[in-house]
Amino acid sequence: MVVFLSVVYAIYWFAACALLVPLAAILALLSPIFDPDKRTLKRFCDAYTYRVCTGVSPFWTFSFEGLTNLDSGGPFVMVANHQSLADIVVLSNIRHHFRWVAKQSIFCVPFLGCIMSLNGHVAIHRGTVSSARHMLEQCSQLLNRGISVMMFPEGTRSPDGKVHDFKDGPFRLAVRNGVAVVPIAIVGTSDLVAKGSIKMNFHARVTVKILPPVAVASYQGNSAELRNHVHALIEQAVEEMRSRNVRVETAVAAS
Repeated sequence: MVVFLSVVYAIYWFAACALLVPLAAILALLSPIFDPDKRTLKRFCDAYTYRVCTGVSPFWTFSFEGLTNLDSGGPFVMVANHQSLADIVVLSNIRHHFRWVAKQSIFCVPFLGCIMSLNGHVAIHRGTVSSARHMLEQCSQLLNRGISVMMFPEGTRSPDGKVHDFKDGPFRLAVRNGVAVVPIAIVGTSDLVAKGSIKMNFHARVTVKILPPVAVASYQGNSAELRNHVHALIEQAVEEMRSRNVRVETAVAAS
């Protein structure tokens, strides 16, 4: 039954993306006239994606903490731990204008890839030096225009829910452009759909915590120290959130 429901959800998800494509295309065509940064387009796509994809199960709960940490406006280099394909959908509910940096294969997914391209998100060929360099140049241009960028510094989804080693790219980008890094901790998306699995869990609790921006000035160009500090912040937040969720679930089960 779980596999059947998961297949039904996948069909539903692709159908929702297919319906979004023509609407996003219209907004993309109009954007150069009244909205060159595509803010309206992204807000619309994010709201549509989040509401449609997370409103399916009444047993899913999503909570967001620390949203006021984005009130200074940025631009920021935003980095989050990566547990599941669901991370992208969940983080679309953050009301801050940013561009994703995603692996090229995401742009090849039917309908989703078209939406990503229309929004101007940044693609990278993983493991290719020239692509990484081009990605950093594109991100620098976005930051100079006041547009934040979002990355998963682990580079791939965690197989066990733990926070694994971070790559240097996002932190070199932040240091080079003198912009703060916003750490984001995610817990629970691996319960929705784990890496390497097609089975959906229709009973899950997801929490996103946005930590205060980390200024780069005090690191004097040392991106490795910045990376290690941000990693420690996210790792600590993830462990605290996971422990808290366990306590909540235990209390609910006992009531």
